[in-house]
Amino acid sequence: CLSIRKEVAFADIPNFFATHLPKISEAIGKAGARQGIPLGVYYVYDEANKKTDMAVAIPYEGAKVVSKEYKELSLPAQKAYVIDYYGEYGDKMMPAYDAMNAKLKELGRDNPDLVIEEYVGDPMVEKDPSKVLTKIYFFVNEKPAAK
Repeated sequence: CLSIRKEVAFADIPNFFATHLPKISEAIGKAGARQGIPLGVYYVYDEANKKTDMAVAIPYEGAKVVSKEYKELSLPAQKAYVIDYYGEYGDKMMPAYDAMNAKLKELGRDNPDLVIEEYVGDPMVEKDPSKVLTKIYFFVNEKPAAK
């Protein structure tokens, strides 16, 4: 992935995406690489202070992409749970997060190590928000086997 990572206030998340996704896409295109589906990668989601340590990223294949402003992001293989969410972004997504967090708790897992939103649907193309798909991945470490 080509990405940019930064600590962002919750209120500034939409602008962070709007600023960087087009530029990342342009850099991938100029290199002649084939881009994948845009991602939001959330390392820390600090509700108390209303900020997140996150990255905006686009996976790509083919040609090497070099950029002064954007960095390579490589994600290690790890077990993940996924939920398909259809609807608007932002606070409207919270029931999906709440449902997955409840399921993880039921399975005896701690909070996820990493959360990735994969923006499969495009609200600029599909005007009905109920048809816009976001896949939300919750990455968790495997618990050690019981002795």
